[in-house]
Amino acid sequence: MLLAAVVLASPTRNSAALDAYLRNEKEGQMAGERFVAASGINGAVPEFAERQRRDNRKRWGKNGARQVLKGDRAVTEGEFVQGYHVIMSHAREGMGRLDPNSTEDWETAHELAVALARKVAGKARFGTIYTQRDGSTGCLHSHLHIDSIDKFTGRSFDSSHVKHSALVETTNQMLEEMGYQQVLVSTTREYWSLSDG
Repeated sequence: MLLAAVVLASPTRNSAALDAYLRNEKEGQMAGERFVAASGINGAVPEFAERQRRDNRKRWGKNGARQVLKGDRAVTEGEFVQGYHVIMSHAREGMGRLDPNSTEDWETAHELAVALARKVAGKARFGTIYTQRDGSTGCLHSHLHIDSIDKFTGRSFDSSHVKHSALVETTNQMLEEMGYQQVLVSTTREYWSLSDG
């Protein structure tokens, strides 16, 4: 089966802010409109996951804070990277698309995102997955929030696993294992493919 998807990742030093962004409705949205599916992996419960991540950081002595200047204001952020934000977005038109208005495609997108989260997080990091259809592009997409701290050893996540080329390779491998084949998609006369890295 063909699928058109793109992935990207970034670290966060403010896990609570990322969690709030993913869970809370945007201005003008009704309760329950922000996401169409939510899941947790490795023991994470979406409603309590931020507390679980915070307690994990505290347990391993990695919950420190620091003040940094952002423009003209001082902002408090984590002393250490607190998590990783991975976004998996699906084409809304053309070959391999997932329709943001199809509940069946919501389930497919969420299932794929959970599988990717399991690959990226492994078995020792809390992870939450939110599948949304409310983005500015109108594409069905999922946000993966992966804890940076191994809950069994306290080791920090190796960010090379979410370097774009590695993330693309992991995603393509996961898609293949699930019976999908990545396809090229035309967007504003440019082509992208996960296999291009």
